[in-house]
Amino acid sequence: TTLDLSDNPRLTLVGPGAFDGLDGLEVLVLPSGVKHLAPEALESLPALRDVSLATGDGVTRNFVDASSTARFDDVCCRREASSRAGVYFCDLSPDEPGVVDAIYEETNADNIIAGLFDHMRTLDSITPDSPFLAEAVESKEKCVAYCEMKAECQSCMHFTPWVVGASLTNTCLLYGDEPPANHADNFVQREVGGAYMGLPPRTRAALGAVVAASPLVVELSEANGYSNTFEVSLGADPLRGAVWITPRLEGFGNMSLAFDPPTITLY
Repeated sequence: TTLDLSDNPRLTLVGPGAFDGLDGLEVLVLPSGVKHLAPEALESLPALRDVSLATGDGVTRNFVDASSTARFDDVCCRREASSRAGVYFCDLSPDEPGVVDAIYEETNADNIIAGLFDHMRTLDSITPDSPFLAEAVESKEKCVAYCEMKAECQSCMHFTPWVVGASLTNTCLLYGDEPPANHADNFVQREVGGAYMGLPPRTRAALGAVVAASPLVVELSEANGYSNTFEVSLGADPLRGAVWITPRLEGFGNMSLAFDPPTITLY
């Protein structure tokens, strides 16, 4: 059984009970203007195997299909791990004040001594008694958040007392260098151990977590009809949400150029 709602341009919201009683529905076609689809509406359809959208101007929604042009209404949304009849709902990782998209590298005693204190340029050593930024010692997340606020900071280290000695207190060290090559490469996101190297977004970008374009030079000429293609990709997976990309031409004020598609979304 197929239900085609594409001729309903004013339909923008589909509520939880919209399809009650349609247990045999297998294919659902929604109008392009739909912005909100309640997940419960699909859960009530046991036979449903395909949901599609009518062709039209792209709008942001609380659900997307598998295409690279589909976009949630919030950049902090990532797609659910599995689709529901071909569509994905938002797995939201909201922005948190004071928390940055960082990665944390667990250390060990050998690397702390040989790899950090001997070779790293220390910008600040923050303790609970510091007159400024003392909050940075409370957690590795706050330590790297303060690192992100300082333009010169490329990495940081957060210690808990039992790592550096029972008589000492929590410490946040801000460094002007990236971690050394001999450092442990076990990336973790859980609260274990007591010493963590934090890498803020600027360092992640320097290590390759950027939007990459290939080829770097795209030729437009009469021979190719002034049309060509290029690919964009991510140098690392986003830690949360998505990356919205809108290509544009800069430095050629009197030239008109169109990109197709005009925007893409990568997860």
